[in-house]
Amino acid sequence: MKGNWTVVLLPLAVMAGLFIFGYFTLQENTAEMTNADLQEEMMLEMQEQQLEWEWETQPQDGVIGDNYIEIVTEDTELVDDLSVALYYANEAIESEHEVFLTEDGVAAAYPTYIDNEITAGAIGEAVWEQSGVESVRMYHTWAQAEPEEGADLAEELEDQISGYYWVQEAE
Repeated sequence: MKGNWTVVLLPLAVMAGLFIFGYFTLQENTAEMTNADLQEEMMLEMQEQQLEWEWETQPQDGVIGDNYIEIVTEDTELVDDLSVALYYANEAIESEHEVFLTEDGVAAAYPTYIDNEITAGAIGEAVWEQSGVESVRMYHTWAQAEPEEGADLAEELEDQISGYYWVQEAE
């Protein structure tokens, strides 16, 4: 009878150990990411006439609002040939976006949202045909803003949604 206790206690101890190990492993992998923290996770890569971006972690506070790609250049003809495409599972899900002039160049607005498990705005690319681009700025917002055409985009966002955006620049 005493030998049977080992047969009962050993599996119970292993099950309890696996439960505790699994619980702590799941807690580590579900670290809370906010939109403000997303900047650290963002992959932003600029090539000659293309900018690609990707963020894998979904922010806990959701995604909403428009993001902006601003091409810093003196060539305002980019308005006609700047295109932005958003991807999900290697398929384009959005490719029509508002393009407008800013004080520093040309910008395109594109939406960020989650719809039926599809996250729009997390993966995308901007492509332009003109050379002479000084740098490209990506503005991630998590509030609604309506920047005026021809204005300084950073100042417009600061005035309208201060604290609800960040910017990364690629050269």
